[in-house]
Amino acid sequence: MMLMCPTVDVPLRGEVVGLGLVVGIGAIFIFFPLLLRFLPGLRRALPMHYTPLSDIPGCPEHYDEALICALCTLPDPNNFLTVYSYLPLDDGVSFRHPKMPKCRYFSISLYAGLYDPVQDKVPPSSCDHELAYNEDGSFDVAICDEEDRPADIPKSNWLPRQGVRDGLFVVRRYGTLPGQRIDMPSFWTMHANKPRQIKPTYRSFSGAQYAEKAPGHRYNRLLTLLKYFGVVYAILLFVGRWTVAEVNVVILVAAALPAGLLQVLYVKGLNRAKKMCDKQTQGKLHEFLDPTSLLTYDAESAKAHPEHRYYCCIYDANQGDIVITGHFFPGQQKMWTFVVYAENGLPHHHNFNDETITSTSTDTIFPSSKNGQIGRGGGGDGSLTALSYRVVLTKDPLRMPQGRENVVDVSKLPRGAVILRLIYPNTKEIFDQSKPDVKVVSVQKGSCKKEA
Repeated sequence: MMLMCPTVDVPLRGEVVGLGLVVGIGAIFIFFPLLLRFLPGLRRALPMHYTPLSDIPGCPEHYDEALICALCTLPDPNNFLTVYSYLPLDDGVSFRHPKMPKCRYFSISLYAGLYDPVQDKVPPSSCDHELAYNEDGSFDVAICDEEDRPADIPKSNWLPRQGVRDGLFVVRRYGTLPGQRIDMPSFWTMHANKPRQIKPTYRSFSGAQYAEKAPGHRYNRLLTLLKYFGVVYAILLFVGRWTVAEVNVVILVAAALPAGLLQVLYVKGLNRAKKMCDKQTQGKLHEFLDPTSLLTYDAESAKAHPEHRYYCCIYDANQGDIVITGHFFPGQQKMWTFVVYAENGLPHHHNFNDETITSTSTDTIFPSSKNGQIGRGGGGDGSLTALSYRVVLTKDPLRMPQGRENVVDVSKLPRGAVILRLIYPNTKEIFDQSKPDVKVVSVQKGSCKKEA
């Protein structure tokens, strides 16, 4: 006698987990839409590659904080930066860039793409005062080998491709006010017989301050993700194949994927930023060093500008208040910026430039060099006017006297780095004289000691 058992259509646990993984992959690309740009198979096919990226939160379609952290670009909030990725340069590329918005300074640079084998070249760059302009303020640029440079493109507007086939085109705009319209060019190949458009024109707007925009981007992506999970949940229940408990497992597995990737990206950024800062400061604490000789241009680098000069300092506010003093020289560089970074390489929303920092005094400094290069604004006797400043990084800003300027609350990032940028300093002397001093004030004892 054969016993007939009823068939119960219950999915295996592996089926539920597998479905959760499939739903989770969709969740990843909803929460990290810019990841699609990094997939080799999709990077040229999707329309989103026609638009630029940015490491400043101006527009959500350009920016992703976790990816910026993982790439460790060390963004400067004073710089509205845009990056065009995957420019095919075998035949060369040309474009007419519309007139730039009002800003303190802008430059264009060419870097090797993430997948390009040529990674060790110093990126060719041109800045605003070097370019030749058309009557309407636009300017024409060619990226190609020297023998392919068109006759109507002046050498100042030519970027040599240096063997790069898959390029990153970077536009820096320092001091761009929020809300300005940013018109971006159409890129064309320079193929002699059949030039073709590879990226159309695009219009964007410079964003608000970093602190105002970054949380909003995260909230909007999270809201979209919750809507996605809600739709998936309703569909699975409607199908009727899975119980409520099993559908809950699917959603939990799916949610774990973007949450886990988010953690992985921040950890990767933390490790890269620590490695980079340790290299540039030689592991020293509370001392500003010039990392210029240690800057590299490879797939792991922060894509520094070759004509910008930097001082970098690792700080630890757990040891006390960090008091940074120094001076800068108005008119002796395109721009001067002071940015505090968390250990993972993301900038603190409270940052300074030479127009926003509060100076403590005006000094006259006589350069020690004998070459007479005093730059713009120098006195007839060779002296330079310098503005002194004092910045305090503290975990307890309420202890600071009322009205004290230039105080940065680092209670949420007690360890990190400070990067001082001089954009196109007039002379090396200006850069050397701009090196700040650091003191650590012990809160418990009220004592002050200067770190060696």
